Amino acid sequence: VRLLIAYSGFSRELTSSGFNTRVAECREAARQLGELAGIAGAEILSDIPVEAYQRYREHLPPHLQRRSGHFFSESARVQQGLHAWQVGDLSLFGQLMQASCRSSIAQYESGSPALKTLWEIVSAQPGVLGSRFSGGGYGGCVIGLVQAESAVPVVAAVQEAYRRAYPQTPEPPQVFLTDSDDGVRIE
Repeated sequence: VRLLIAYSGFSRELTSSGFNTRVAECREAARQLGELAGIAGAEILSDIPVEAYQRYREHLPPHLQRRSGHFFSESARVQQGLHAWQVGDLSLFGQLMQASCRSSIAQYESGSPALKTLWEIVSAQPGVLGSRFSGGGYGGCVIGLVQAESAVPVVAAVQEAYRRAYPQTPEPPQVFLTDSDDGVRIE
């Protein structure tokens, strides 16, 4: 497989986007879940055991249910993804990437229109095992896992389709291919 990095032409902007609001909402969900579960000082969702989340999540307002739902489902996907990568199940890893991005859109409610379009374009290409936003989803890149034999045609198809959808971007959109490596080392 190869890794595809598709830059939307829109720089990631977290300070004026909804990102800080989402972080605050996650903190509020942690505070409320902590109170319900009797966990003193809970400030972030990782302070909440998954069992407490499952027991008390229905008591949260709907928007906090979505934010905390994304956090806890994403945490589970990370563990599943680690296992899938370790055993070489790249198909499952790709499915988890897709689920992660869908959750970012539906539960975390992130993703600029351009980035959502770019994700849909990348995801629709033959040979793409999975893709997701990079970073907070408020501009920037989509990362894709692509079968090696499909990689070059996918790059061309993504560039063409995205340029049709967004002919004018602040910066030129670009699509790159790279390979994974076996760890970090000095050569």
